[in-house]
This record gives sequence, C-alpha cells and structure tokens, in this order.
Amino acid sequence: MTLQLDIETFRRYAGASPRESPELLQGTLDAAAEWYERAGVPRSTEGSLYAFWVMDLAAWMYDNRGTDEPAAHIPDKFVTSVHQMRPAGSSSSTKEG
Repeated sequence: MTLQLDIETFRRYAGASPRESPELLQGTLDAAAEWYERAGVPRSTEGSLYAFWVMDLAAWMYDNRGTDEPAAHIPDKFVTSVHQMRPAGSSSSTKEG
C-alpha cells in the first residue's frame, strides 16, 4: 500500500476535525513540502517515504500553529529525515526553517 499525500489522508493522519478548513490543511502540507524542498529534497508524487515525512512535518506544524515556536526549532527527526531523502551529493542546509 502506498501512502497518499492528499488532504483527506493528512486530515486523518493529523487527527484534524472533519470541519477543519481544507485551505488550512493544504497550506500546512504545502509549507512542509516547501521546507523539504529548501533542504534539498525534491518534491515527489510517488513514494511512501516522502509522503510520510511531509505529512509528519505538516502534522507537527498543524499541532504547533498559533504558537511562538520559531521554525528553527523543528525537531531533529525532520532534519535527520532529509538525509534519507536528499539526493546524493546535495548540500542544501536545513537551518533556513
């Protein structure tokens, strides 16, 4: 089974209410994908590993929305995940949050 990177799957993964704004959920997914892209991980429409990590980061962002937590404090597990997915030879930084 391949993990799908879509709003309904993310809604269930993040434990979001069925009444939650689809725009908020999509924006959160997009922000997570953009963070990985800045870290040197190309966007992918296939592959459960990419979908899992984007949804996991998006869920963390969703859970922390409205807090004063700066993006620089993204948990280490996400920085580590970059090394699993970034193409060999890439040297982008994940410090840009």
